[in-house]
Amino acid sequence: MGPYRLLSRIGEGGMGVVYLAQKDDGPRVALKQLRSHMVGDDEGRARLAREVTSLRRVRSPRVAEVIDADPWGDVPYVVTRYVPGLSLHQQLKQKGPVQAADLRILARGLAEALQAVHDVDVLHRDVKPSNVLLEGRDPVLIDFGLARLIDDSHLTITGWLLGTPGYLAPEIVYGEEATSAADLHSWAATVVFAATGRAPYGTGPAVAVMDRVRRGEYDLTGLPADLLPVVRACLDPDPSGRPTAGQVQGWLDTDAEPERTRVTPVAGRAQGAADQPLRWPMSQTELAVPPAGKVQALRRAALCVGLATAGSAAAALAPLIAAGMIVLWVLVATTFSRVDQARARRVARYGERRGEPAITALSAPWHVITSMPTAVMGCSLALASGGATAFALAGFTDVSWRWPSLALGGLVAVVVAACGPFARRPREIVRRWTLEISRRRTGWVQVGAAVGCAAATSVAVLAYGTIWAPIDHPPRRVDLPLVDKTVWFPVVDGQG
Repeated sequence: MGPYRLLSRIGEGGMGVVYLAQKDDGPRVALKQLRSHMVGDDEGRARLAREVTSLRRVRSPRVAEVIDADPWGDVPYVVTRYVPGLSLHQQLKQKGPVQAADLRILARGLAEALQAVHDVDVLHRDVKPSNVLLEGRDPVLIDFGLARLIDDSHLTITGWLLGTPGYLAPEIVYGEEATSAADLHSWAATVVFAATGRAPYGTGPAVAVMDRVRRGEYDLTGLPADLLPVVRACLDPDPSGRPTAGQVQGWLDTDAEPERTRVTPVAGRAQGAADQPLRWPMSQTELAVPPAGKVQALRRAALCVGLATAGSAAAALAPLIAAGMIVLWVLVATTFSRVDQARARRVARYGERRGEPAITALSAPWHVITSMPTAVMGCSLALASGGATAFALAGFTDVSWRWPSLALGGLVAVVVAACGPFARRPREIVRRWTLEISRRRTGWVQVGAAVGCAAATSVAVLAYGTIWAPIDHPPRRVDLPLVDKTVWFPVVDGQG
Protein backbone atom coordinates (compact mmCIF):
# COMPACT_ATOMS: atom_id res chain seq x y z
CA MET A 1 0.00 0.00 0.00
CA GLY A 2 2.06 2.90 -1.29
CA PRO A 3 5.52 2.71 0.32
CA TYR A 4 4.18 0.52 3.16
CA ARG A 5 4.49 -3.26 3.35
CA LEU A 6 1.41 -4.87 4.91
CA LEU A 7 2.45 -7.40 7.58
CA SER A 8 -0.87 -8.63 8.98
CA ARG A 9 -4.49 -7.68 9.36
CA ILE A 10 -5.30 -6.13 12.75
CA GLY A 11 -9.02 -5.49 12.46
CA GLU A 12 -11.93 -4.19 10.45
CA GLY A 13 -14.62 -1.59 11.08
CA GLY A 14 -17.20 0.50 9.31
CA MET A 15 -14.60 2.90 7.92
CA GLY A 16 -12.23 0.26 6.54
CA VAL A 17 -9.64 -2.41 7.25
CA VAL A 18 -6.65 -1.87 9.56
CA TYR A 19 -3.28 -3.51 8.88
CA LEU A 20 0.00 -3.74 10.72
CA ALA A 21 2.46 -2.22 8.25
CA GLN A 22 6.08 -1.11 7.91
CA LYS A 23 7.91 1.35 5.67
CA ASP A 24 11.41 0.15 4.76
CA ASP A 25 13.16 -0.62 8.07
CA GLY A 26 11.16 1.93 10.03
CA PRO A 27 8.89 1.29 13.02
CA ARG A 28 5.70 -0.68 12.61
CA VAL A 29 2.57 1.40 12.09
CA ALA A 30 -1.19 0.91 11.88
CA LEU A 31 -2.46 1.52 8.34
CA LYS A 32 -6.20 2.04 7.85
CA GLN A 33 -7.36 1.32 4.30
CA LEU A 34 -10.52 3.40 3.87
CA ARG A 35 -13.58 2.14 2.04
CA SER A 36 -14.16 4.02 -1.21
CA HIS A 37 -17.82 4.78 -0.47
CA MET A 38 -16.81 6.39 2.85
CA VAL A 39 -14.42 8.79 1.12
CA GLY A 40 -16.61 9.57 -1.89
CA ASP A 41 -15.69 11.85 -4.76
CA ASP A 42 -13.01 14.53 -5.09
CA GLU A 43 -14.83 16.72 -2.59
CA GLY A 44 -14.74 13.89 -0.07
CA ARG A 45 -11.03 13.32 -0.66
CA ALA A 46 -10.33 17.02 -0.21
CA ARG A 47 -12.32 16.86 3.01
CA LEU A 48 -10.21 13.91 4.16
CA ALA A 49 -7.01 15.80 3.28
CA ARG A 50 -8.12 18.77 5.40
CA GLU A 51 -8.99 16.45 8.27
CA VAL A 52 -5.64 14.65 8.14
CA THR A 53 -3.82 18.00 8.15
CA SER A 54 -5.61 18.92 11.37
CA LEU A 55 -5.15 15.50 12.97
CA ARG A 56 -1.38 15.72 12.44
CA ARG A 57 -1.37 18.57 14.94
CA VAL A 58 -2.44 16.20 17.75
CA ARG A 59 0.61 15.24 19.81
CA SER A 60 0.21 13.28 23.02
CA PRO A 61 1.51 9.97 24.43
CA ARG A 62 -2.14 9.16 25.14
CA VAL A 63 -3.11 9.43 21.46
CA ALA A 64 -2.11 7.26 18.50
CA GLU A 65 -1.19 10.24 16.32
CA VAL A 66 -1.54 10.38 12.54
CA ILE A 67 1.83 9.85 10.82
CA ASP A 68 1.03 9.73 7.12
CA ALA A 69 -1.88 9.54 4.67
CA ASP A 70 -2.74 9.36 0.99
CA PRO A 71 -6.24 10.76 0.40
CA TRP A 72 -5.77 10.85 -3.40
CA GLY A 73 -4.53 7.32 -4.11
CA ASP A 74 -6.56 4.60 -5.83
CA VAL A 75 -7.19 3.22 -2.34
CA PRO A 76 -6.99 6.05 0.22
CA TYR A 77 -5.41 5.25 3.57
CA VAL A 78 -4.36 6.85 6.85
CA VAL A 79 -1.31 5.77 8.88
CA THR A 80 -1.12 6.12 12.68
CA ARG A 81 1.25 5.07 15.43
CA TYR A 82 0.94 1.37 16.21
CA VAL A 83 0.10 0.58 19.83
CA PRO A 84 1.02 -3.05 20.76
CA GLY A 85 -1.69 -3.71 23.30
CA LEU A 86 -5.18 -5.10 23.80
CA SER A 87 -8.21 -2.87 23.61
CA LEU A 88 -10.12 -2.03 26.78
CA HIS A 89 -12.97 -4.20 25.50
CA GLN A 90 -10.66 -7.21 25.02
CA GLN A 91 -8.95 -6.61 28.36
CA LEU A 92 -12.24 -6.70 30.25
CA LYS A 93 -13.31 -9.90 28.48
CA GLN A 94 -10.10 -11.59 29.63
CA LYS A 95 -9.51 -10.11 33.09
CA GLY A 96 -12.73 -8.45 34.21
CA PRO A 97 -13.38 -4.84 35.28
CA VAL A 98 -10.49 -2.49 35.94
CA GLN A 99 -9.56 -2.24 39.62
CA ALA A 100 -9.88 1.03 41.56
CA ALA A 101 -6.24 2.23 41.38
CA ASP A 102 -5.88 1.39 37.69
CA LEU A 103 -9.33 2.82 36.94
CA ARG A 104 -8.27 6.28 38.07
CA ILE A 105 -5.15 6.08 35.87
CA LEU A 106 -7.35 5.04 32.94
CA ALA A 107 -9.86 7.85 33.51
CA ARG A 108 -7.09 10.45 33.90
CA GLY A 109 -5.24 9.23 30.78
CA LEU A 110 -8.37 9.33 28.61
CA ALA A 111 -9.18 12.85 29.79
CA GLU A 112 -5.61 13.86 28.92
CA ALA A 113 -6.03 12.35 25.44
CA LEU A 114 -9.26 14.28 24.84
CA GLN A 115 -7.64 17.47 26.07
CA ALA A 116 -4.86 17.04 23.48
CA VAL A 117 -7.45 16.43 20.75
CA HIS A 118 -9.67 19.37 21.70
CA ASP A 119 -6.71 21.74 21.99
CA VAL A 120 -6.31 21.61 18.19
CA ASP A 121 -10.07 21.99 17.57
CA VAL A 122 -10.67 18.36 16.65
CA LEU A 123 -13.39 15.99 17.83
CA HIS A 124 -12.99 12.25 18.11
CA ARG A 125 -16.74 11.47 18.10
CA ASP A 126 -16.36 7.74 18.71
CA VAL A 127 -14.74 7.28 22.12
CA LYS A 128 -15.61 3.74 23.25
CA PRO A 129 -13.85 0.71 24.82
CA SER A 130 -12.74 -0.79 21.50
CA ASN A 131 -11.04 2.51 20.58
CA VAL A 132 -8.95 2.56 23.77
CA LEU A 133 -5.77 0.48 23.76
CA LEU A 134 -3.82 -0.28 26.94
CA GLU A 135 -0.04 0.06 27.18
CA GLY A 136 0.36 -1.54 30.59
CA ARG A 137 -2.01 0.51 32.73
CA ASP A 138 -1.93 3.60 30.50
CA PRO A 139 -4.68 4.15 27.89
CA VAL A 140 -4.05 5.27 24.31
CA LEU A 141 -6.92 6.67 22.25
CA ILE A 142 -7.02 5.38 18.68
CA ASP A 143 -9.13 5.52 15.51
CA PHE A 144 -9.76 9.08 14.45
CA GLY A 145 -11.67 7.77 11.42
CA LEU A 146 -14.81 9.48 12.74
CA ALA A 147 -13.16 12.67 13.97
CA ARG A 148 -14.34 15.92 12.45
CA LEU A 149 -13.20 19.51 12.70
CA ILE A 150 -15.27 21.50 15.16
CA ASP A 151 -15.35 24.60 12.98
CA ASP A 152 -15.83 22.96 9.56
CA SER A 153 -19.52 22.69 8.75
CA HIS A 154 -18.88 20.96 5.41
CA LEU A 155 -18.04 17.74 7.24
CA THR A 156 -21.57 16.81 8.21
CA ILE A 157 -22.89 13.81 6.32
CA THR A 158 -26.65 14.13 6.19
CA GLY A 159 -28.54 11.14 7.50
CA TRP A 160 -25.44 9.27 8.69
CA LEU A 161 -25.10 8.67 12.42
CA LEU A 162 -21.47 9.02 13.51
CA GLY A 163 -20.69 6.99 16.60
CA THR A 164 -21.74 3.94 18.59
CA PRO A 165 -25.13 3.66 20.38
CA GLY A 166 -24.63 3.57 24.14
CA TYR A 167 -21.62 5.90 23.95
CA LEU A 168 -23.19 8.66 21.85
CA ALA A 169 -24.19 11.89 23.56
CA PRO A 170 -27.93 12.71 23.71
CA GLU A 171 -27.55 15.79 21.49
CA ILE A 172 -26.19 13.62 18.67
CA VAL A 173 -29.16 11.26 19.04
CA TYR A 174 -31.40 14.33 18.72
CA GLY A 175 -29.57 15.24 15.50
CA GLU A 176 -27.90 18.34 16.91
CA GLU A 177 -24.36 19.46 16.12
CA ALA A 178 -21.68 17.77 18.23
CA THR A 179 -19.21 19.72 20.36
CA SER A 180 -16.32 18.73 22.57
CA ALA A 181 -18.90 18.01 25.29
CA ALA A 182 -20.03 14.97 23.28
CA ASP A 183 -16.58 13.41 23.70
CA LEU A 184 -16.81 13.96 27.47
CA HIS A 185 -20.13 12.10 27.53
CA SER A 186 -18.48 9.19 25.69
CA TRP A 187 -15.53 9.41 28.11
CA ALA A 188 -17.88 8.91 31.06
CA ALA A 189 -19.66 5.97 29.41
CA THR A 190 -16.29 4.34 28.67
CA VAL A 191 -15.14 4.79 32.28
CA VAL A 192 -18.37 3.18 33.52
CA PHE A 193 -17.76 0.21 31.22
CA ALA A 194 -14.18 -0.12 32.47
CA ALA A 195 -15.32 -0.11 36.11
CA THR A 196 -18.36 -2.39 35.83
CA GLY A 197 -17.96 -4.42 32.63
CA ARG A 198 -21.19 -3.05 31.15
CA ALA A 199 -22.29 0.07 29.28
CA PRO A 200 -24.20 2.59 31.44
CA TYR A 201 -27.22 2.55 29.12
CA GLY A 202 -27.56 -1.22 28.95
CA THR A 203 -27.86 -3.49 25.95
CA GLY A 204 -30.51 -4.41 23.42
CA PRO A 205 -31.72 -2.97 20.11
CA ALA A 206 -29.96 0.25 19.09
CA VAL A 207 -33.25 2.14 19.15
CA ALA A 208 -33.90 1.14 22.77
CA VAL A 209 -30.36 2.03 23.85
CA MET A 210 -30.52 5.43 22.14
CA ASP A 211 -33.89 6.11 23.80
CA ARG A 212 -32.28 5.55 27.22
CA VAL A 213 -29.44 7.87 26.18
CA ARG A 214 -31.94 10.51 25.13
CA ARG A 215 -33.77 10.24 28.45
CA GLY A 216 -30.60 10.13 30.53
CA GLU A 217 -31.48 6.73 32.02
CA TYR A 218 -28.04 5.47 33.01
CA ASP A 219 -27.00 2.84 35.56
CA LEU A 220 -23.87 3.58 37.60
CA THR A 221 -24.17 0.62 39.97
CA GLY A 222 -20.70 -0.66 40.84
CA LEU A 223 -18.85 2.57 39.97
CA PRO A 224 -16.45 3.61 42.78
CA ALA A 225 -17.90 6.40 44.90
CA ASP A 226 -14.95 8.75 44.29
CA LEU A 227 -15.69 8.80 40.53
CA LEU A 228 -19.47 9.22 40.78
CA PRO A 229 -19.58 13.08 40.84
CA VAL A 230 -17.47 13.64 37.73
CA VAL A 231 -19.06 10.77 35.78
CA ARG A 232 -22.56 12.07 36.59
CA ALA A 233 -21.48 15.53 35.50
CA CYS A 234 -20.21 14.22 32.15
CA LEU A 235 -23.40 12.20 31.58
CA ASP A 236 -25.54 15.30 31.97
CA PRO A 237 -28.12 15.24 29.13
CA ASP A 238 -27.45 18.91 28.41
CA PRO A 239 -23.96 19.50 26.95
CA SER A 240 -23.68 22.92 28.61
CA GLY A 241 -23.79 21.19 32.00
CA ARG A 242 -20.76 18.99 31.34
CA PRO A 243 -17.21 19.87 32.42
CA THR A 244 -14.35 20.18 29.94
CA ALA A 245 -11.54 17.65 29.63
CA GLY A 246 -9.24 20.02 31.52
CA GLN A 247 -11.74 20.32 34.38
CA VAL A 248 -12.04 16.54 34.55
CA GLN A 249 -8.25 16.22 34.80
CA GLY A 250 -8.22 18.81 37.58
CA TRP A 251 -10.91 16.93 39.47
CA LEU A 252 -9.07 13.62 39.16
CA ASP A 253 -5.86 15.27 40.40
CA THR A 254 -7.38 17.08 43.38
CA ASP A 255 -10.70 15.28 44.10
CA ALA A 256 -12.43 18.66 43.85
CA GLU A 257 -15.63 18.48 41.81
CA PRO A 258 -15.31 20.51 38.57
CA GLU A 259 -17.31 23.67 38.22
CA ARG A 260 -20.12 23.35 35.73
CA THR A 261 -23.30 25.12 34.81
CA ARG A 262 -26.39 23.31 36.05
CA VAL A 263 -29.30 23.55 33.61
CA THR A 264 -32.86 22.33 33.52
CA PRO A 265 -32.83 18.65 32.52
CA VAL A 266 -34.12 17.78 29.06
CA ALA A 267 -37.62 16.45 28.54
CA GLY A 268 -38.06 12.92 29.79
CA ARG A 269 -35.96 13.48 32.92
CA ALA A 270 -37.57 14.54 36.17
CA GLN A 271 -36.62 17.91 37.65
CA GLY A 272 -34.16 17.48 40.51
CA ALA A 273 -33.13 13.98 39.40
CA ALA A 274 -30.09 15.10 37.42
CA ASP A 275 -27.62 13.52 39.83
CA GLN A 276 -29.50 10.27 40.43
CA PRO A 277 -28.62 7.13 38.47
CA LEU A 278 -31.74 5.71 36.85
CA ARG A 279 -32.42 2.05 36.13
CA TRP A 280 -34.54 0.31 33.55
CA PRO A 281 -37.24 -0.85 33.36
CA MET A 282 -38.53 1.48 36.05
CA SER A 283 -40.88 -1.07 37.62
CA GLN A 284 -41.90 -1.50 41.25
CA THR A 285 -40.83 -5.15 41.23
CA GLU A 286 -37.25 -4.16 40.44
CA LEU A 287 -37.01 -2.19 43.67
CA ALA A 288 -36.80 -5.47 45.58
CA VAL A 289 -33.89 -6.75 43.46
CA PRO A 290 -30.38 -6.12 44.90
CA PRO A 291 -28.13 -3.89 42.75
CA ALA A 292 -26.36 -5.68 39.92
CA GLY A 293 -22.96 -5.34 41.59
CA LYS A 294 -24.14 -7.02 44.78
CA VAL A 295 -25.86 -9.80 42.85
CA GLN A 296 -22.66 -10.52 40.91
CA ALA A 297 -20.60 -10.50 44.11
CA LEU A 298 -23.09 -12.85 45.76
CA ARG A 299 -23.02 -15.25 42.79
CA ARG A 300 -19.25 -15.26 42.76
CA ALA A 301 -18.92 -15.83 46.52
CA ALA A 302 -21.52 -18.63 46.43
CA LEU A 303 -19.73 -20.28 43.51
CA CYS A 304 -16.34 -20.17 45.27
CA VAL A 305 -17.81 -21.57 48.48
CA GLY A 306 -19.61 -24.31 46.54
CA LEU A 307 -16.45 -25.33 44.67
CA ALA A 308 -14.31 -25.33 47.83
CA THR A 309 -16.93 -27.41 49.65
CA ALA A 310 -17.15 -29.86 46.75
CA GLY A 311 -13.35 -30.27 46.80
CA SER A 312 -13.37 -30.82 50.55
CA ALA A 313 -16.15 -33.43 50.30
CA ALA A 314 -14.33 -35.18 47.43
CA ALA A 315 -11.22 -35.48 49.62
CA ALA A 316 -13.33 -37.11 52.35
CA LEU A 317 -14.95 -39.52 49.86
CA ALA A 318 -11.86 -40.53 47.84
CA PRO A 319 -8.70 -38.77 49.10
CA LEU A 320 -6.21 -40.33 46.69
CA ILE A 321 -8.42 -39.73 43.64
CA ALA A 322 -9.08 -36.16 44.84
CA ALA A 323 -5.31 -35.60 45.10
CA GLY A 324 -4.90 -36.74 41.51
CA MET A 325 -7.69 -34.38 40.40
CA ILE A 326 -5.94 -31.45 42.10
CA VAL A 327 -2.71 -32.26 40.25
CA LEU A 328 -4.55 -32.49 36.91
CA TRP A 329 -6.47 -29.26 37.51
CA VAL A 330 -3.34 -27.27 38.43
CA LEU A 331 -1.49 -28.53 35.34
CA VAL A 332 -4.42 -27.79 32.99
CA ALA A 333 -5.03 -24.32 34.47
CA THR A 334 -1.34 -23.39 34.31
CA THR A 335 -1.07 -24.61 30.70
CA PHE A 336 -4.22 -22.78 29.63
CA SER A 337 -2.94 -19.55 31.20
CA ARG A 338 0.39 -19.84 29.35
CA VAL A 339 -1.33 -20.61 26.03
CA ASP A 340 -3.71 -17.67 26.45
CA GLN A 341 -0.91 -15.28 27.42
CA ALA A 342 1.23 -16.32 24.45
CA ARG A 343 -1.72 -15.87 22.10
CA ALA A 344 -2.42 -12.37 23.49
CA ARG A 345 1.24 -11.39 22.91
CA ARG A 346 1.10 -12.62 19.30
CA VAL A 347 -2.17 -10.79 18.58
CA ALA A 348 -0.80 -7.58 20.14
CA ARG A 349 2.35 -7.81 18.01
CA TYR A 350 1.07 -9.18 14.69
CA GLY A 351 -2.70 -8.72 14.83
CA GLU A 352 -5.39 -11.40 14.51
CA ARG A 353 -4.19 -13.78 11.79
CA ARG A 354 -6.12 -16.51 10.03
CA GLY A 355 -3.68 -19.16 11.20
CA GLU A 356 -3.86 -18.12 14.86
CA PRO A 357 -6.05 -21.11 15.99
CA ALA A 358 -3.60 -23.55 14.35
CA ILE A 359 -0.59 -21.80 15.93
CA THR A 360 -2.29 -21.94 19.34
CA ALA A 361 -3.05 -25.67 18.97
CA LEU A 362 0.45 -26.56 17.79
CA SER A 363 2.11 -24.62 20.61
CA ALA A 364 -0.02 -26.24 23.34
CA PRO A 365 2.29 -29.29 23.91
CA TRP A 366 5.25 -27.01 24.48
CA HIS A 367 3.27 -25.02 27.03
CA VAL A 368 2.33 -28.26 28.81
CA ILE A 369 6.06 -28.99 29.23
CA THR A 370 6.93 -25.47 30.41
CA SER A 371 4.03 -25.55 32.87
CA MET A 372 5.19 -28.70 34.62
CA PRO A 373 7.87 -27.24 36.96
CA THR A 374 5.53 -24.63 38.42
CA ALA A 375 2.61 -27.05 38.50
CA VAL A 376 4.69 -29.70 40.32
CA MET A 377 5.82 -27.20 42.96
CA GLY A 378 2.29 -25.89 43.42
CA CYS A 379 0.79 -29.38 43.67
CA SER A 380 3.49 -30.59 46.04
CA LEU A 381 2.91 -27.67 48.39
CA ALA A 382 -0.88 -28.08 48.23
CA LEU A 383 -0.85 -31.84 48.84
CA ALA A 384 1.78 -31.53 51.57
CA SER A 385 -0.27 -28.86 53.35
CA GLY A 386 -3.48 -30.86 53.07
CA GLY A 387 -1.77 -34.11 54.07
CA ALA A 388 -0.10 -32.52 57.07
CA THR A 389 -3.44 -31.11 58.24
CA ALA A 390 -5.19 -34.45 57.89
CA PHE A 391 -2.23 -36.29 59.51
CA ALA A 392 -2.28 -33.95 62.52
CA LEU A 393 -5.99 -34.47 63.12
CA ALA A 394 -5.93 -38.21 62.46
CA GLY A 395 -2.82 -39.05 64.40
CA PHE A 396 -2.84 -36.68 67.35
CA THR A 397 -6.55 -36.41 68.13
CA ASP A 398 -9.44 -38.78 68.57
CA VAL A 399 -10.85 -37.88 65.15
CA SER A 400 -8.85 -40.67 63.45
CA TRP A 401 -8.92 -41.19 59.68
CA ARG A 402 -12.58 -40.30 59.40
CA TRP A 403 -14.27 -37.68 57.27
CA PRO A 404 -13.59 -34.59 59.46
CA SER A 405 -9.81 -34.90 59.17
CA LEU A 406 -9.95 -35.79 55.47
CA ALA A 407 -12.41 -33.00 54.65
CA LEU A 408 -10.33 -30.36 56.42
CA GLY A 409 -7.15 -31.62 54.78
CA GLY A 410 -8.85 -31.50 51.37
CA LEU A 411 -10.06 -27.95 51.99
CA VAL A 412 -6.53 -26.83 52.90
CA ALA A 413 -5.14 -28.51 49.77
CA VAL A 414 -7.71 -26.82 47.52
CA VAL A 415 -7.09 -23.38 49.05
CA VAL A 416 -3.29 -23.70 48.77
CA ALA A 417 -3.57 -24.99 45.18
CA ALA A 418 -5.69 -21.95 44.24
CA CYS A 419 -4.08 -19.25 46.41
CA GLY A 420 -0.60 -20.48 47.33
CA PRO A 421 2.78 -19.02 46.30
CA PHE A 422 2.94 -21.07 43.06
CA ALA A 423 -0.75 -20.59 42.18
CA ARG A 424 -0.67 -17.33 40.22
CA ARG A 425 -1.79 -18.84 36.93
CA PRO A 426 -4.44 -21.24 38.34
CA ARG A 427 -5.74 -18.41 40.50
CA GLU A 428 -6.03 -16.13 37.45
CA ILE A 429 -8.02 -18.78 35.55
CA VAL A 430 -10.37 -19.34 38.52
CA ARG A 431 -10.84 -15.59 38.93
CA ARG A 432 -11.70 -15.09 35.26
CA TRP A 433 -14.02 -18.10 35.19
CA THR A 434 -15.95 -17.19 38.33
CA LEU A 435 -16.14 -13.55 37.23
CA GLU A 436 -17.58 -14.54 33.85
CA ILE A 437 -20.19 -16.80 35.47
CA SER A 438 -21.14 -14.15 38.04
CA ARG A 439 -22.02 -11.70 35.25
CA ARG A 440 -24.58 -14.01 33.67
CA ARG A 441 -28.16 -14.16 34.79
CA THR A 442 -27.88 -17.94 34.45
CA GLY A 443 -24.93 -17.92 36.86
CA TRP A 444 -27.15 -19.25 39.62
CA VAL A 445 -27.43 -22.48 37.60
CA GLN A 446 -23.66 -23.03 37.87
CA VAL A 447 -23.78 -22.06 41.55
CA GLY A 448 -26.55 -24.59 42.10
CA ALA A 449 -24.55 -27.25 40.27
CA ALA A 450 -21.49 -26.64 42.49
CA VAL A 451 -23.55 -26.67 45.69
CA GLY A 452 -25.46 -29.76 44.50
CA CYS A 453 -22.21 -31.58 43.74
CA ALA A 454 -20.88 -30.73 47.21
CA ALA A 455 -24.13 -31.92 48.85
CA ALA A 456 -24.23 -35.18 46.85
CA THR A 457 -20.60 -35.96 47.66
CA SER A 458 -21.18 -35.24 51.35
CA VAL A 459 -24.18 -37.59 51.40
CA ALA A 460 -22.08 -40.30 49.71
CA VAL A 461 -19.38 -39.91 52.38
CA LEU A 462 -21.91 -40.31 55.21
CA ALA A 463 -23.58 -43.26 53.48
CA TYR A 464 -20.61 -45.24 52.18
CA GLY A 465 -17.58 -43.94 54.07
CA THR A 466 -14.18 -43.23 52.54
CA ILE A 467 -13.00 -45.00 49.38
CA TRP A 468 -9.23 -45.56 49.40
CA ALA A 469 -8.79 -46.53 45.75
CA PRO A 470 -6.38 -47.24 44.15
CA ILE A 471 -5.24 -49.09 47.32
CA ASP A 472 -7.68 -51.67 48.67
CA HIS A 473 -7.61 -50.87 52.39
CA PRO A 474 -7.65 -47.88 54.70
CA PRO A 475 -4.61 -46.78 56.71
CA ARG A 476 -3.87 -49.03 59.70
CA ARG A 477 -2.86 -48.13 63.19
CA VAL A 478 0.87 -48.01 63.92
CA ASP A 479 2.46 -46.97 67.24
CA LEU A 480 5.55 -44.81 67.04
CA PRO A 481 8.06 -45.42 69.88
CA LEU A 482 9.28 -41.81 69.96
CA VAL A 483 5.92 -40.21 70.70
CA ASP A 484 3.20 -40.91 73.18
CA LYS A 485 0.46 -40.46 70.59
CA THR A 486 -0.88 -43.02 68.17
CA VAL A 487 -0.69 -42.02 64.51
CA TRP A 488 -2.08 -43.47 61.32
CA PHE A 489 -0.12 -44.41 58.20
CA PRO A 490 -1.03 -46.23 54.99
CA VAL A 491 0.22 -49.80 55.29
CA VAL A 492 1.20 -51.73 52.18
CA ASP A 493 1.59 -55.54 52.33
CA GLY A 494 1.38 -55.49 56.11
CA GLN A 495 4.55 -53.37 56.53
CA GLY A 496 4.18 -50.09 58.40
